[in-house]
Amino acid sequence: MKRGGGLKALFTRNTVEKAFEIWKDRIEWQIEESLLYAGNEFVNKARLTGRYKDQTGNLRSSIGYMVIKDGQILGERFETYDGKGEEGVKKAKEFAEGLASENPRGLMLIGVAGMEYAAAVEAKNFDVITGAGTETEQLLKQLLSKINYT
Repeated sequence: MKRGGGLKALFTRNTVEKAFEIWKDRIEWQIEESLLYAGNEFVNKARLTGRYKDQTGNLRSSIGYMVIKDGQILGERFETYDGKGEEGVKKAKEFAEGLASENPRGLMLIGVAGMEYAAAVEAKNFDVITGAGTETEQLLKQLLSKINYT
């Protein structure tokens, strides 16, 4: 008895694998862009809403972010605020790099206030980065929920 009919695939395994790779890359790019955007918003919000007096500029300049993917820096923002605070920039970057080295795998957004006295300022009920961190978390949830998976 002759076997006939049936279906013949119009694609190969390689074609399917390439399509999934393109799909995965597109989603990863959207996630990375969301993290970079959220990092910038974190810095803007934290620097502008802090109601503490920053005499040297180091505390506000120590607010920064870094986006890391498998140990590689995808983007970062560490800069002086109003032209002052070089020490703050240096400490923030060192702190973020230390956190990144402790977590060498995966994709992450690291937001920091690098001056060692930032926690003491927060303890005196001055918001250095806590409020911006909470808002950034909410922003990321919104951004990630809008990712196009098609």
